[in-house]
Amino acid sequence: ILLASCVAGTVAVFTPELDDWLDPATTVEPPTADARKESLGSVIDGVRAAYPLARVRFARRGASADEPDTVTVAHSGRDVREVRVDPYGGEILAERTGLNLKSFVRIFHKQLFLVPSTIGFHGTLIVGALSFALLLAGITGLLALPHWRRAFFRLRLGRGRRTFTSDLHRLVGSWSLVVSIVLSLTGIWYLGEQIATTLSIDELIARARAEYPELQVTAISIPSAPGDPIGFVGSADTVLVRDAANAIALDPFTGNVVGMQRGTDLGRVARLIHTMDPVHFGTFGGIWTR
Repeated sequence: ILLASCVAGTVAVFTPELDDWLDPATTVEPPTADARKESLGSVIDGVRAAYPLARVRFARRGASADEPDTVTVAHSGRDVREVRVDPYGGEILAERTGLNLKSFVRIFHKQLFLVPSTIGFHGTLIVGALSFALLLAGITGLLALPHWRRAFFRLRLGRGRRTFTSDLHRLVGSWSLVVSIVLSLTGIWYLGEQIATTLSIDELIARARAEYPELQVTAISIPSAPGDPIGFVGSADTVLVRDAANAIALDPFTGNVVGMQRGTDLGRVARLIHTMDPVHFGTFGGIWTR
């Protein structure tokens, strides 16, 4: 299993180049050497015009001159596509699902396509646990080399082919073991991200109330990935604003405040934006104002 994951990881490193080779829509040709790209806003407007019934979720500028822009659109909750756009003329080059060679190989490398939505178990737990085996192999491999510290920098020339090949073998081997140790340590970190436990929702609500006593929580935004905060919105002491005007975001692991927005601190324009809903629908005074 460790070998399969490592082979997939080796391929994953080069998937941008492999995707370029397999799919011509991953590259564009600048019309001139000094051609300037259109603004990302113009690219998004073009995609919205081409997909009037879809919702734009995300846009990314190509990192190089020959890489197209990518706009993620949702046709429905489950039908999400990547639209590739020529940044020099706004032409839509292709529409793709999120599953390409890059994502396929990386998902296999990370979790062997074992996901809770299908089998109730996350493959990262297997791959991450094997990082300890790789770490042990790397450390014992170094210690098994006589004078291993010297092997990092020793390559004797003019001492015959046997001496040269022996030094070269030890030099390459010792540095390869260092790389394997680095990969295993980062793999253990990913495992820690997966098994780290967050505070309970009730504990986090209590933390939110302690930091923002006026907030009466009415909705919770659950984090979808490691590193994302958990968000709470609700009613507070600000009149004529919707609940989204009062919000606090916490680190789900520690309960520390990541961000906070009080309706009373909003600027004039932001305050008006959050006031329109309760005034329009009459929700500020219960059934009688509605």
